[in-house]
Amino acid sequence: MIVKRSPSGLDVSVVIPAHNEADNLPKLIEEIAAALEPTGKWYEIVVVDDASADETPSLLQKLSNKYSSLVCHRMARQSGQSSALSAGFDLASGDVVVTIDADLQNDPADIPKLLAELAHADVAIGWRRDRKDTFCKRIISKVANRVRNYMTGECVKDTGCGLKAFKAESLRRIHRFDGMHRFFPTLVKMHGYS
Repeated sequence: MIVKRSPSGLDVSVVIPAHNEADNLPKLIEEIAAALEPTGKWYEIVVVDDASADETPSLLQKLSNKYSSLVCHRMARQSGQSSALSAGFDLASGDVVVTIDADLQNDPADIPKLLAELAHADVAIGWRRDRKDTFCKRIISKVANRVRNYMTGECVKDTGCGLKAFKAESLRRIHRFDGMHRFFPTLVKMHGYS
């Protein structure tokens, strides 16, 4: 499947931070394309390889031959999720930026639902309803979300969910730091976005 780019610009950039995700990326990219194609939006898929030690770099090269919408970037050294997202934001050229983790815990079919929510807000956030994490990790996440919501005045169910959609302008002003991906709702709200 080859997706053509719009000559006038892009509607959506999907940013994927990836570290050793060679097993997941083909399915994820295919599902993202399948989710976005029916929307009629012009899009790109930006994969930031966080210095993977597996077959991710060579796989991305092969996938870029299949998907003209695929933009690949490799970090010089492993820097973590926040840095990979930040690099992806710098590369993204869409009016809307969607983030999704490469671990297949989020369904790309939900992307159009988040895009629709941007008619009412500047940011839309998914949540992992049927998480595949260990019981201990799920409990820690619930406690962390409650504490974060209490301290920030937010009411976000799952700030750790990688599936989020942003109007691109809301990302331009946020301060970037290690761990920022855990605070996206608060960071954009601090600058007056909803």
